[in-house]
Amino acid sequence: MFFNYLYLDVTAVEEFKQSPEIQAYYNSEEFQERVKRNRRRSYEDYKTTQELVDDILYRCYQEFKENKGTEDYHRFKVFCDSQDGILDMYATFRALSNHFAVENPAPLDWSYWPEEYKSPNSPAVRQFVREHQDEIGFYKYAQYQCTKQLAEVKETCLNAGMKIGLYMDMAVGASPKGFESWYYSGLFINGSAGATPDELSPTGQVWNVLGFNPSKLQELGYEPYRRILEANMQYAGCMRIDHVLQLNRLYFHPADGSRGTFVYYNAQELMAIVALESHLHKTMIIGEDIGATTEEFRHQMEDYGILSYKVLPFERESNVFNSMRRPEDYQQLSVCATSTHDTPTLINQWNVQDIWQKKKLGFYDDATIDRMFDQYASQRQSMNWMLEHYGCWQEVGGKKSDNPREEANFVPEKYIQATAAFMARSNSAIMMMPFSDIFGVSEMGNIPGTLDVDMTVSSHKSLMEVNGNDGRYYPNWRKKMHIPVEHIEDMEKFLEIAGILNKYRADGNDGRGRYYQFERLGLNNSSTVDFEKAYRLYNILRYRDEYKLTQILEHRYNDAFRNRLDKRKQEVQDRYNFAKGAYLKNGTDHDM
Repeated sequence: MFFNYLYLDVTAVEEFKQSPEIQAYYNSEEFQERVKRNRRRSYEDYKTTQELVDDILYRCYQEFKENKGTEDYHRFKVFCDSQDGILDMYATFRALSNHFAVENPAPLDWSYWPEEYKSPNSPAVRQFVREHQDEIGFYKYAQYQCTKQLAEVKETCLNAGMKIGLYMDMAVGASPKGFESWYYSGLFINGSAGATPDELSPTGQVWNVLGFNPSKLQELGYEPYRRILEANMQYAGCMRIDHVLQLNRLYFHPADGSRGTFVYYNAQELMAIVALESHLHKTMIIGEDIGATTEEFRHQMEDYGILSYKVLPFERESNVFNSMRRPEDYQQLSVCATSTHDTPTLINQWNVQDIWQKKKLGFYDDATIDRMFDQYASQRQSMNWMLEHYGCWQEVGGKKSDNPREEANFVPEKYIQATAAFMARSNSAIMMMPFSDIFGVSEMGNIPGTLDVDMTVSSHKSLMEVNGNDGRYYPNWRKKMHIPVEHIEDMEKFLEIAGILNKYRADGNDGRGRYYQFERLGLNNSSTVDFEKAYRLYNILRYRDEYKLTQILEHRYNDAFRNRLDKRKQEVQDRYNFAKGAYLKNGTDHDM
């Protein structure tokens, strides 16, 4: 709902550029030594980075407060007033988190705060707000700077001729330690969202994130969900919904450790809101539908203009050979990719390094390992043949493997380039290839269901840490790229693969003439979606000061609706009574 200001460029903040004192402090030997020491680490130290950002940004905020007559300060006030009070509550939550973090021992999250601070509307919280206006103002200022910089990035993308622009990612649910779980009492189910065993994780996954209570979400008119969509879409040309099946159902592991179960949502209403927000912001939507997603749900995704996500290792044919899908058979309304942040990298898909990593973490037993080895062997064999069949090896100057099933340790030269040529041929509207695949990174960026390793040397305790299954530790989201981002475009391998992709997609991702536009929401003119009804629903669900729950109830349960429902119920009851009577009569005749 709000942005992580850790990623701000503090040197681009106007107060930094206008203050010689702040610049002198930033360039001082002591501060620069802290920066260099942090950058030298192989893994990201988020705590230290947060301290460095706070150190400079708070100085900028103090400078900002001293100049209340500026046009920028006026825009800041307008920005705060436009947030309907929820920004104030978020800033209050962050100030409270910081306030309690200095205690010894520091509470793990807000659920360990003193009882009087657990409710956002308590007298103690209101008293805290009155006494800590400066700290609260700082967090509002940080969000204001985030929106300014994101707007500048969006404009830069458009001016550079990018046809899509920023690609944003919307995660599942909310952190149990975060603002949403504190502010929206009762909105989330008491348990962790996760996944049942599948190809990605044979033992299942516990994500340690909260999922929505469908009844409470509907009662609130889906407003919290709409706010999350709006926050992500307003600067994005494209947004990926992680585990898009959450629009229909979500698997939960209860907090008491008992057996999990699926919780179902009103998919049509949620998809209508997603589609209409997408249309409003002109943002393409990608639905991450890897795993146990039904074809019926995928048809619904198409109907609402949500692109499917086709990731190489999961694209197999349903034949006896379990062969890789041919590029011309990829779904048109889809995004294809060589890997994702949650899946083995392209190199891993050949050398199976992730299997050993997950065995060490306790995800796989011996039987599962044998099955995974066989699965990867079949992928190597099938990909090796496909790359030969489509001339990809020859095109990039590579050579196929003579024994792909057995040669896991030897990744063929030019394998990455050949795979790029293969995927670029696909029928998918959009193709993506992560830097981790382009540069042959063999370490996964994230392994779902693991505890985050605390690799920091910072003096402050983190306010929000990523958690997962007990006993499984991995440095999620911490491994740094071995190439500085400013040097990427000069790298020979990047230029080579960019040339390959440009050959097949000369005008970027619309080079194949199938770039998805926003002229209509459905897949075709025979769509069964009633868009006028969806738009009426959307206008009711959108936040308004005069919003009342009765508006939704009147819309959905008016007299005509109830009369039709009662009529259908009576018809069903009549058919049941008739069938029951016939059954009893036949049974009696048979007995006689």
